[in-house]
Amino acid sequence: MIDITQLEDMFEGDKELIQALFLAYLDDNTDAHKKVETYTSQGDFEQLFFICHTLYGTLNNLCEFEITPNLKKLEEAARDGNLSGEEDLAKVLTELPKIEQQMQTYLA
Repeated sequence: MIDITQLEDMFEGDKELIQALFLAYLDDNTDAHKKVETYTSQGDFEQLFFICHTLYGTLNNLCEFEITPNLKKLEEAARDGNLSGEEDLAKVLTELPKIEQQMQTYLA
C-alpha cells in the first residue's frame, strides 16, 4: 500500500497534486493486475517487462514500497524470459487492486 503520510510529507501536504498524480495513475493503469496476469499466461515477456517496469517506477515514486520489490523481480524475470517467481506474481496480482482502491478512496 502507498504510504500516504510519506507521500504527503514529500509534497508538503499538497493534496491536490497527490490527487492529480493518483488520477493520472488510474487513467494509465486501471486494471493493471489483469494485464500482468494476461501477459504472464500468454508468455508475453516483452509486454510483461514493460508493464512491470512502468509500475515499479511509478509506484516507487508514489511511496509504495510493499510490492515494488516484487515488481522489480518480475521485471527482471520477464527481461530474462523466465517466470519462476510465483510468490512475486501472486503478491503483485493481489496488491495492485488494493492500491487502486486506496487511490480511489483518497480521491473520494
